[in-house]
Amino acid sequence: MNYLDWLPKFAAGTATDAERDAFNNWLQSLSPEAFREVLAQYEALLSTQQQLGPHNERMLQNILSKLENEKSTAPVRSLSTGKWLRYAAAVLVLLGIGTWFLLRKQQDPQTLATKEKTEQPASPDIPPGTAGALLTLADGRTILLDSLQPGAIAEQGSNILLKDGELSYTHWQQNGSSSTTLFNTMQTPRGRQFQLTLPDGTRVWLNAMSSIRFPVAFPGNTREVSITGEAYLEVAKDASKPFMVHSNGITTEVLGTSFNVNAYDDEDATRITLLEGKVRVHDQHSSMELKPGMQARQNSTGIKLAEVDTDQIIAWKNGLFNFNQISLQSGLRQIARWYDVEVVYEKNVPGITFAGKIQRNLSLQQILKGLEDDQVHFRIKGKKLIVSP
Repeated sequence: MNYLDWLPKFAAGTATDAERDAFNNWLQSLSPEAFREVLAQYEALLSTQQQLGPHNERMLQNILSKLENEKSTAPVRSLSTGKWLRYAAAVLVLLGIGTWFLLRKQQDPQTLATKEKTEQPASPDIPPGTAGALLTLADGRTILLDSLQPGAIAEQGSNILLKDGELSYTHWQQNGSSSTTLFNTMQTPRGRQFQLTLPDGTRVWLNAMSSIRFPVAFPGNTREVSITGEAYLEVAKDASKPFMVHSNGITTEVLGTSFNVNAYDDEDATRITLLEGKVRVHDQHSSMELKPGMQARQNSTGIKLAEVDTDQIIAWKNGLFNFNQISLQSGLRQIARWYDVEVVYEKNVPGITFAGKIQRNLSLQQILKGLEDDQVHFRIKGKKLIVSP
């Protein structure tokens, strides 16, 4: 297989996740010289030069300077701004796993082994989040799902089955003769996320610091759930029973579609992003219909619509941080939820933006190495992430 034949797909942005993973594994087997040759070939495919923010340009210039330093002990040669930007864009788009990989990739195994023995981190590293959640049943019982063995969990009008890291509800009967609807709540703390299949077949991916309250069966004319934090939903089609999501004063009504809900209390707005199908969102003052690729943003001033990059919105579901044109504060809020840390800003930290993608399965130290540049520095102290200029 000639992996270089896939380069046009990366240039066009049409590579699949499987192709990206396979290509990444191949890249890691290359020598530094072969790796640079791949970048050079990819550069030739870029027909337009993307404009990057000042922070991203500085950050990527630093990366490439380090690459050149690894190549030889001679002084780093100057590259034109256009050259820097084309290589930088190539790296970010081609790898799709963030800048930290570059810093590591250009060092030979012997150098890495020596440096890792002699350069210990200033503080203990923090591992990434993992699968886990707390399930609260209708009778008040709680079940910690983090390390529970697969199998049937409980029966309360539904069979609740844990399999392959996903909790599934299969409706079979309502307890007794009571018509009272039973509700369960799934909560993910900081550093955890989980998957859930509702009784109607709707699939839910719950991000860190999030919750969903749902009935164990949908006996009425609607299917209604409440969500806090962030969740991605693939709603099972049922034209006779509209699916409704309540989140921070906004209601999203669908018949069958895929969409993302971001309703964290520490964000400046509640965001509903549609990937497939059609939804209608409404609050007390207005109602709007979304088409795929659109996002509804609701805050104290009302609801506004905008077109967005849906791949960026659901990157968390696919195991990535997508920091393209994301502010420092917004990016670090995502990191804080996943790594269960408190972010502390020292004085005079500049307002900067990030770019690129980073895998969520890296340790916190590894993530920070890819984000740090000459204007922003990070250090870990216990469970605090300290940001300084």
